[in-house]
Amino acid sequence: KLGAKIVITSRAMEKWDLKSARETIAIASLLGLSREQAVQAIGKNALEIIECREGERGGQTGEGAEK
Repeated sequence: KLGAKIVITSRAMEKWDLKSARETIAIASLLGLSREQAVQAIGKNALEIIECREGERGGQTGEGAEK
């Protein structure tokens, strides 16, 4: 509604803790997001943030990267 980009993550520590895309979209719909917003929140929006941060770090990723 306000144009803010939302990112949904699981913060799963093990692969067994991950939820499927379908489950995550269903949870997002309970929070009031449309299907399109939910799909963007688990994919496109998160990828844009990662790419932006990598650009700020000069392409470095991982623990050795400095802010």
